[in-house]
Amino acid sequence: MEGKIEYVKKLEFDIRVVPMSEMHFPISAQWFYEGDKVVIQIARLGDLDMERVLIMHEISEVLSGAHFPNMDDKTTDRIDAEWLELYDAGKLPGCDEPGFYHKSPYKIPHTYAQGNEMTLCAMLNVDWVEYNKRMEDVVNGVKEYEF
Repeated sequence: MEGKIEYVKKLEFDIRVVPMSEMHFPISAQWFYEGDKVVIQIARLGDLDMERVLIMHEISEVLSGAHFPNMDDKTTDRIDAEWLELYDAGKLPGCDEPGFYHKSPYKIPHTYAQGNEMTLCAMLNVDWVEYNKRMEDVVNGVKEYEF
């Protein structure tokens, strides 16, 4: 079952809030597999509600994408790396997230998860613009929050 969610009786998540330096890519959140466990890893945002929103985005993305072909962490990492190279080269104007990249195997789950993310922001009274700015600042090294 390495690298893909299949029918299981139990699904285990390991949620980690880590310094930006421990992220695989320069993005604020990611998911991957360690054996049968789904690891959700997010960068420290310094605000518990914002971190909850980001965690929920990742969980929504994983669960809503389980039935999509090519929705595994190895393929996702490869496409994310491709997106990053093109994005850094300025070849993807307007596509500022790997989940919206046209080759992304998780484009539909990412879009669904972003809807959940926006809804949870509203429910927790988290300002959407400030939330996104904080993630951008953390990813770009403008601000690092203490643990």
